[in-house]
Amino acid sequence: MLNKKHITTLGILAALGISFQVRAVNIMKYLPRDARLDGSVDYRAEIQKALDENETVELAGSGNPAKPLIYGVKIPRSRIGLTVPEGHTLIGSSSAVIKRIPSAGSVLLTQKGVRIKGIIIDGNKKAHWPEFEDLGKGDMGIRIGPDNLIESCSIYDMPGTAFATSSDGSVIRNCKARNVGYIDLKYSSNRYIGKLDRWSGDGFYIRGHKNLVIDCCSEDAFRWDYTTCHGNVGDTLFINCKGRDVLWKTYGFIDIEACDGKGSTMINCKSPDGSIAISTSDSKLIGCTAHHIDVHAADNIFISGCETLGGGLAVGGWCSLRKSYVRGGANPIVINNVINRNIAEAGVPGTSDWSLSVFSTDGKGIVAGNLLNEYENGPGMKFDKVKAYDNLKKYGRFKLPQNSAAEKIKRQVEAEHAVVRFREFGRE
Repeated sequence: MLNKKHITTLGILAALGISFQVRAVNIMKYLPRDARLDGSVDYRAEIQKALDENETVELAGSGNPAKPLIYGVKIPRSRIGLTVPEGHTLIGSSSAVIKRIPSAGSVLLTQKGVRIKGIIIDGNKKAHWPEFEDLGKGDMGIRIGPDNLIESCSIYDMPGTAFATSSDGSVIRNCKARNVGYIDLKYSSNRYIGKLDRWSGDGFYIRGHKNLVIDCCSEDAFRWDYTTCHGNVGDTLFINCKGRDVLWKTYGFIDIEACDGKGSTMINCKSPDGSIAISTSDSKLIGCTAHHIDVHAADNIFISGCETLGGGLAVGGWCSLRKSYVRGGANPIVINNVINRNIAEAGVPGTSDWSLSVFSTDGKGIVAGNLLNEYENGPGMKFDKVKAYDNLKKYGRFKLPQNSAAEKIKRQVEAEHAVVRFREFGRE
C-alpha cells in the first residue's frame, strides 16, 4: 500500500499535471469469459474482489466511446456499491462505464489515500422509477474519503449528489457532473423547490477541510453546482470551476454556507445562470462570474474582479421582502467588480433591494473601482459604514450584449460539455 509520503507526492504530481505509469490489473481477469458488458448483469462482486486483491485495477474499455463496455453494478443492502481500499487505485477510460443497476445507495466509496482516474458512472436514474420512489441526495456517485485524488471522472444521470466528501485533504480535478437529483422523476418538476430538497442533488458537495476542486464542470444539478456548507467544514478551494443550466433550473452555482472553519476561496469560477451565495466569514471571490452574488452574515469578505450577469452584488443591505436590514459583515472589501443589471428590480432578492450594496457592521471596509451597469430606473448602489472610492454607475436600457461575457461563458461551458458527452458519455 501507499504510505502517507507517497500519497502526498501523488497529490503534488497531479496538481502539477505530471503523469506517470502504474502497473494495473485488467478487470477482465476477474470476469467470466462470456461476460455481458451491456450494463444488464451485476458484476459488483467480481469488481470488488479485484479491488481488494490489487493495488491498481483498470476497467478495460472498448476503444470506442460511442460503444463503451458497460459494467453493471447493483448496490446491496449495505447501500455501498464498490469500496476502493486504502491506498488503492481504480482507472477507467472514455470507453468504459459503470452503470448503476436499480438499487439504493452510493456507487463508489473510497477510503484514505485512494486514486480514481477516468471513471465514468451512469446513475441510470430513469430506470429506478417508479420502483425506487424515495431515492435522495445520499444515493450518490462517489463518496470520497480523506487524502484522495479524483481526476478526469464523469458522473451523470445520478439520483443524488455526484461527487461528495465529508473528509479532509482531497483533490478533485477535471471532473464532470451532469443531471443529478431526483426531483424531475418524483415530482415532474424542472426546477429546485425548497420543500423537495430531500430529492435534489449537488454536482460537488464538499465538506471537511482543505479540499481542492479544480477545472471541474457541473451541468443541471438540481440544487447547487458546488457547495461547502454546514458544521465542521471550511477552507475549500475552488479554481476554474464552471456551471450551467440546460435541462433544469438549479438553486444556484456556488454555496459557501454557515461553515465553522475558515472561509473558502473561489478563483475564476464561472456560470451564466446560477448565483454565488456566501454566509461564511473569511471567504474570497476572485475573478468569478455568476448571475448574482449574495453575501450575508459574513465577516472579512474579499470580492475582486468579479462580474454579475443580470443580477446584483450585495454584502448585506435593506430587504423589502424581509422588511428589515440584512447583516453584511465586518470589514468587507469589494473592489474592481462589474455589476450588469438587465431588469429594474431588487438587486439580490432576499438580501438587498440595491443593485450594489455593501453594509459594514464595524465601520471598516472598502468599496472601490466598481462599475454598475444599471438598468433604467434601477435601484442603484448603497453603502453603509465603508470607505467608497471611484465607484461608477451608468444608467440605460442595459442588456447583456451579444458576444458579451455571458455569451462567451455559455459557449465555453457548452463546448466543454459537448466534448464530455462525445468522448466520455457516448450517449448524444
